[in-house]
Amino acid sequence: MSDDFVLSEVHLELRRGQDSTRFHFAVPDASTSASSSDSGDEEGRESTEEAGGGAPDGEAGPRRRRAAATPPNGRAPADGDACVRRRDRRRRRFVAIRHCDGPSPISRCGEQVWRGACLLADAALAPGSGARGWRALELGCGAGLLAALSAAALRCPLFFATDAEPSALALAAGNAAAAPAAGAAGEVFVRRLSWLDFLHVDPASLTAEELLQLLNGQTIDPPASQQPGPQQQPDPPQQAPPSPRHHPPPPGAFAWTAADVARLATVDTLLAGDVIYDPPLTEAFVHAAACLARWIEARRAAEAGRAPQGGRVRVVVAGERRYNFTLHDWQRPRAAAWEDFLTYVDTGEEPPSSGEGGGGGGGGGGEGGGVEAQPRPKLLRGRRLALPPQALEYDRSPDLELWELYAA
Repeated sequence: MSDDFVLSEVHLELRRGQDSTRFHFAVPDASTSASSSDSGDEEGRESTEEAGGGAPDGEAGPRRRRAAATPPNGRAPADGDACVRRRDRRRRRFVAIRHCDGPSPISRCGEQVWRGACLLADAALAPGSGARGWRALELGCGAGLLAALSAAALRCPLFFATDAEPSALALAAGNAAAAPAAGAAGEVFVRRLSWLDFLHVDPASLTAEELLQLLNGQTIDPPASQQPGPQQQPDPPQQAPPSPRHHPPPPGAFAWTAADVARLATVDTLLAGDVIYDPPLTEAFVHAAACLARWIEARRAAEAGRAPQGGRVRVVVAGERRYNFTLHDWQRPRAAAWEDFLTYVDTGEEPPSSGEGGGGGGGGGGEGGGVEAQPRPKLLRGRRLALPPQALEYDRSPDLELWELYAA
């Protein structure tokens, strides 16, 4: 993946050098959720009088008020008062998010706010989402929009904001700390987590101590079944290819502790917004999400002494299909990165045949359409969700998608 400079559509209208954006959102006012039987009549009369306006004389006034008081469906109670639907009163609030002040390299794209993160915020702020009860971990938090919203509005009991880039972690920590706390806010932890560390990990045999080492970027010993026997010579060590996204153990501020791992075992929701753009990273992300979900579920089952009932860990992924034009597929532009992601997901549908140009993404990005796609392990299973109402002010793209997944 070339390290080209990119700019999020969310920041297109920002002035050069502007490194902070206010994201306005609406939250329901709990004080107005009472039944309209208590004060609805009085408020209804006030609303209809405002809508009907004043009368020039005493004769026309009552008639105009009665006409305005009749609801649109033509029904009215026996006493003649209006059945007015109460307006959904919402308090307008905002969070200020610091981010980079212009285009950034792809390797540091987390320093910007992307529309997938905004869609995740819409889903969390939607009525009935249950986000205020989430014990969540975000994979690839970037600048920390969800972490700031958790402190300012969602009040999640537990929220882990994780990323591999130190610069993104610093932004997320600052934005979460600067967000105005709303009432009894939950705990927000900003931690370093690299998806690449989970590529070859078996969650079934992973202990809490080994997971702690893994989260902090340390190598763990392979299982005993994979260790060389007395007569077996170990393979010579191979030099791992350098990766610009793999970092040394994090500083103390973003390092995991044993207490964090204990909290991680209580997480019920994994979140990811706009993390699908590079096939090698997509593979690492899917393995990390599936591994963490399976480890948490296995931990709960072990503590309960039985298979958990209704204790599945949900993985919510929001992203945008970004279409590419290539010489091979010039007649049908493809969202190659998103198609590659879906090859890891069991949706219950038959994948498109190679003759239709789907290609699955087995070629690692779809540019070489002539390469036969190889089957991918279905690590996740789930479905696409309908988009929630828009709560944040941003330009929502029709190519945004929201998925609810579970470890397969």
